[in-house]
Order: sequence, then structure tokens, then C-alpha cells
Amino acid sequence: MSHDAGVWAAAIATLAAFSYLTGADNPVWLVAEHVYMALAFGYTVAYTWQNTLHPIVVGGPTSPGIATGAWWLIIPVLFALLVYLRYSPTWRWVARYPMSLWLGYGAGVILANVPKTFMGQVVASFYPLWGPKPLATYIDGWVLLLTLLGTLAYFFFTVERRGRAMKVAAGVGRWTLMVALGASFASTVLFRWTLAYGQVTFLVHTWLGL
Repeated sequence: MSHDAGVWAAAIATLAAFSYLTGADNPVWLVAEHVYMALAFGYTVAYTWQNTLHPIVVGGPTSPGIATGAWWLIIPVLFALLVYLRYSPTWRWVARYPMSLWLGYGAGVILANVPKTFMGQVVASFYPLWGPKPLATYIDGWVLLLTLLGTLAYFFFTVERRGRAMKVAAGVGRWTLMVALGASFASTVLFRWTLAYGQVTFLVHTWLGL
């Protein structure tokens, strides 16, 4: 059995988390839940201060702060503090201005960066469909093309699906979605199982030394 205090703390926390399986109202789980939330909150506060507030207020060797003469930084700080006026029944309307600026900035960042990511995925999905190589080389390209067209047909609601070709394509798209969702769910289950297996291995080998 391990003699490391850190290993013992991790093992007790793991067993406390596993106690949820006996019921969500047991006191061990409630203590573990509250401790976890307190640690997460404390970490968030410390991280926010160290990486956001401290460089602005105090400054550092590479970035000036309010305390080192960059007084103009107090303007965005005061503007951000207006968000808390939403708790005032009289002045809560003022909080809409920093929130609108925040949302506008976020939308601009998304519009500037997301299309590049999507276009990269689109370009990477262009597989060769024919050529001098063996047919097995191009099977992936044909499967991707047919499932892509079927999925687009399934979500095509502009006209009614009357033709046989349109119905068949929509059926292919439906099955494609079901396979994709099933694979995604299976991946999630496998990931959670991997986490559980890792913790059990930690308890058996690292903590108990078996």
C-alpha cells in the first residue's frame, strides 16, 4: 500500500466520487461534491486574477498595468464593472451596453475564425474518385460522396420528396446520421469507461499496491 499522502487523498476522493453509485443523497458524496465545487471556484478565482486581472491592475515585466502608469486601462475595467448593475432594479438597463459589446466582439471573433476551420474540413473531404490506382483506393471517396449527398438530401426541405431518387437519397442520409450519432455515443461511452478504468487501476495498483 502506498505511503504517499497525495495518493491517499486522491484515493479517498475517488472512493467518495464512486459512492454516488449507492445513492446521490449519501453524506460522503455530498461532502465530495461540495469540496469539488469549492476547489473549482477557488481555482477559477485564482486563475482569473493571475491571468486577467493582475496583468491589467498591477502589470508585469512585459505588459504595463494601471499601477505602473497605464491609467487608460481603467476605462475597460470600469466598463466591465457595469455588468454588475444588472442586480440593481433601477440601473439594470446600463448592463446591456457592456454585454452587447461583449457579444458583438464574440460574434466577430467567431465569424473571423470559424469559416477558416470549416473550409479546411471541406477541402480535406475532397477525396479522389478515379484514377490509375486500384479501385479499392477510391472506395473511401465514393462512400464519403454518397453519404454527403444523402445527408444533404435528408435536410433539403425546399421541395417535396416525390421522386424515387430523392426518397432513396434521403433514406441514405437518415441512415448516415444514425450511424454517425451511434458512433458518437459509443465514443462517449468508451471515453467514460476509459476514465473509470484508469481510476480503478489507480486504486488497485498505485494505492493498494496489488
